[in-house]
Parts: sequence; structure tokens; C-alpha cells
Amino acid sequence: MESLKMPLFSGIALVILLVISAQAQGKDINIVYLATAPASTPFSSPPGPAPAPAPHYVNVSNVLEQAGQFKTFLTLIAGTQVETQLQTQANNTQQGLTLFAPSDSAFSSLRPQYKAMLRVLTDEQKTTLVEYHAVPMFYSLGQFQSLSGPLSTMGSYKFNVSAFGAQVNVSTGLVNAPLTSSIFSQAPVAVYQVNKVLLPEEIFGLPIPTPAPSPTPVSAPAPALSPSDGLQSPLSSSDHTNAAAHTWHLNAKGLVIQSGLAMFGFLFLLLNQ
Repeated sequence: MESLKMPLFSGIALVILLVISAQAQGKDINIVYLATAPASTPFSSPPGPAPAPAPHYVNVSNVLEQAGQFKTFLTLIAGTQVETQLQTQANNTQQGLTLFAPSDSAFSSLRPQYKAMLRVLTDEQKTTLVEYHAVPMFYSLGQFQSLSGPLSTMGSYKFNVSAFGAQVNVSTGLVNAPLTSSIFSQAPVAVYQVNKVLLPEEIFGLPIPTPAPSPTPVSAPAPALSPSDGLQSPLSSSDHTNAAAHTWHLNAKGLVIQSGLAMFGFLFLLLNQ
């Protein structure tokens, strides 16, 4: 115990001297009790970037409706029940969707032969036609510049896409359709307007089906005319022979009469001399 008193008194004396010295110099002094000093906080790394938000749902039909010039194409989509496939490809896949939408003027400017074929397409062919305008992959305008080879559509057919500067063309073999505008382009969905309907050769390269001819009505035969109807029946060969003989008989009889008259006149002249 005596050994602890000396260091304690020495410490107290040192503190008193420091306080007196600080007051003499006009300064304040803080006494820190190490036993109660707060522990230092450990170093923490800065928070990382927030995760990217999930892409919002894109309704392809609403995009076309808001554009306002794709009524014919929308009717074709609704009539073939392909809309569900387009929505699934656009929002539930990693690849996304690129849709080439022909405007109403593209349908109205079709050649008459293609308009005739469009009216007689089967439901399966109409479905294929809509799928032919959709590529199961998102492509921005810049990505078209580096494309090589044909693109596969949602159906079983393909077409070629070529870029010349800012101009992008889609070629099916029957038509060459340039992209006229970008309606919507935000990954994973892109919708571009084309000024022609994309016609696959596998469907529209076939001969135009002709409707079956309507049966012609069979007319009833004309009734046979009886002799009482005032028409003479044609003469038979025997009738012609009898008529010729009768004519010759009349001519011979006239000749005899003329000869007799001549002889009578000659005799009359002789008797009067």
C-alpha cells in the first residue's frame, strides 16, 4: 500500500503543476480519462451502386395504336392471335423483340395480285405473315450497320437487312422495304416503320389462286314446230323430183300450143292468096 501512495501523490502533484502553469499562461487544459475514451469506429467501405431497375413492361399493340397509322396491321395481329407471342417475346425473354410494322398506306399500295392473294390466305398463312415481320432479338439502328447474313423471323422464314449509311433496307426477295422511322427503341423492344408489307416468297411467290367458275345454266330445248304453225317443212328429194317433172310437162304443153297456132296462121295466109 505504501508503494502505491508515492506514484499517486507524484501524479497528483504533476497535474496540479500543469493546471497552475496553464492558468498562468491564460490557457485551458482538458484532462482525458483514457479509461472512458470511446473506442474508434472501424473503417467501412463506401456503398456500391444501386442495382439497375428492371425494364418496364412494353405493350407492343399500345405502341402501334399510339402511333396511329397501323390499323390494318393491328387488325391482322388480332385476327391471328399472335399478340400473345409478341408480348411474351418482348417482355419475358432476354433476347427481346424487333418488329417491322407496315403502315396502312403500305397495305393500300400493294399490287392488285398481292391484294387478291391477301384476301384468300388461310389462317395459318396469315399467322406466318405476321410472324414474318418480327425478329426474336432486339436490334438498335446502330446494330444494323454491322449485320451480316439473313435474319431469322419468329416463323420459319428469313429476310436480309442491309444498311447504307443511315438508310436501312429490308429485302424479302419480292419487295425491298426501307425503314422510314423508329417508333419505339428501348431495350429489349424495338418497333420500326416500313413503307411496304414484307411478303415472303414462300407464300406470295405462289400462283394466284383463281376462284372456281360458276356453273352455267342449261337452257331448255326449243319446242318442235308443227305444220299448223304456218311454217313449211323442207322438201324431200322426191318432192323436188315431182316438182321438176310437173314444170317440164307445163313447158311441153305450151310449146305444142304455140306450134299449132303458127301452122294455123300459115294455112290462113295460103287460102287468102
